[in-house]
Amino acid sequence: MTIRPLLIAATLVAALLIGFALYRRGGHGTADPVSWASEFQRHDELVARLEGARRRDEAKRGLAAEVVAGRMTVPEAAEQFRRLDDATSDDPPRHPGHEQDFRREVLDWAWALLRDQRRYAAAARWYAATFAAHPELVPGPPTGHRFHAAWAAVQGGCGQGDGAGLDAVSRAGLRRLALGWLREELEAQRRWVAADPEEARRFRFGGLGRWLWDPDFIGFNLADILAGLPAGERQEWQQLWADVAETLARAEGTTPPEPKAGDKRPHPER
Repeated sequence: MTIRPLLIAATLVAALLIGFALYRRGGHGTADPVSWASEFQRHDELVARLEGARRRDEAKRGLAAEVVAGRMTVPEAAEQFRRLDDATSDDPPRHPGHEQDFRREVLDWAWALLRDQRRYAAAARWYAATFAAHPELVPGPPTGHRFHAAWAAVQGGCGQGDGAGLDAVSRAGLRRLALGWLREELEAQRRWVAADPEEARRFRFGGLGRWLWDPDFIGFNLADILAGLPAGERQEWQQLWADVAETLARAEGTTPPEPKAGDKRPHPER
């Protein structure tokens, strides 16, 4: 979510555009003072806006860190997000009716922070506490928050990041959290597909397809990991993937794909 590369690129592009505009307006090198002033003003305004956006993003990341550390609640951070946007945006202010949008944005920033630090187990525990404190953030249409929570729990539950120091029981608990969240998200996706199949298809079923193709699940060799799990847990995961494939196929009007030789996707047993 950093904006620094964008700021640098925009500055370079603006400089090139100024030179080109002056070349055209000034008649092959004859400088037009009005054109010079106008183009430099536009450049300065663009740089100022991008710098303001960078500072706003840094402030939001700092607020998200306070939430993760338990020094600020999600609603408190959401209110600060609203004030930041109102102070730095030309758009009409978003007032209390959009508080859920700001609260979900706080979750997005908190997730980015924890993911970048590879604190997967901590992220899973933080999501569990946040969902319990703010259940209104997860029901309804798919939002991606449950998927992020499950992604973190899978990583931590398989010993990645801060999950490396956990014992087998703790890792199994994280995988159980992940399975539960993915089940809940799948049900939300199914309701969405049933209510509006065309809209769901247009947005690729809210990202449901990435469950089977996301490199952080598949590239992570989840199929190999499942092979080492207790039979009961392995069956539950295999059934989940079967249900995901069936939901996608039903929405597309096709049948679930057959596994191919060398395919690492965790297909269900047949």
